[in-house]
Amino acid sequence: MAATAGMPFNDDDSFAEAKKNFKNQYDLGKVLGEGTYGKVLEARCRHTGEWRAMKQMKLGTHSEEGVPSTAIREVAILKELSHDNIVRLLDVFCKPGELILVFELLQSDLKKYMKSLGGKLPPSQVRDFNRQLLTGIEYCHANRIIHRDLKPQNLLIEPAGLQLKIADFGLARAFSLPVPQYTLGGDSLVQAAGNSSGFEALQHPR
Repeated sequence: MAATAGMPFNDDDSFAEAKKNFKNQYDLGKVLGEGTYGKVLEARCRHTGEWRAMKQMKLGTHSEEGVPSTAIREVAILKELSHDNIVRLLDVFCKPGELILVFELLQSDLKKYMKSLGGKLPPSQVRDFNRQLLTGIEYCHANRIIHRDLKPQNLLIEPAGLQLKIADFGLARAFSLPVPQYTLGGDSLVQAAGNSSGFEALQHPR
């Protein structure tokens, strides 16, 4: 990920220079989508020639809330995840009134792809998409991330290689495993004593 993601700016001149450097990295193309949050455009990286998806999110110059929590969450989570079935976050830039996220570009999502085929997928392709989806979910769960918004629009497809990638982690949550409670008191101790297996566990902890 580019250094613009977390670069400190000591004055207006350094910020202006960083903004200029970021804009000079990309040639903007057509709009891929638009909504209340902002819009997504195609952007060609001048260094590599690769096309990417640039999400421009409106923050509102008079907003007291600053960067939306969903955007902060998505950036924080995707920085920690690296997997063939999870979309890659490549660059981040924040300026007054706007947050810009740059992702790898996939040409379609599962909803559009199925619509292009009249809603009918070959059984072998259904199995392969399921395998890729479950592999990506397994990786997320192994890293204690729950997506919470899996739907066809958030499953990106590269038609050329039929690769599936999970996207849009704005509603995702990190979870932690519960810590065992070794100290029992009051009703818990009485309940354990009334249960043979619980009482034995107190006598012979493993």
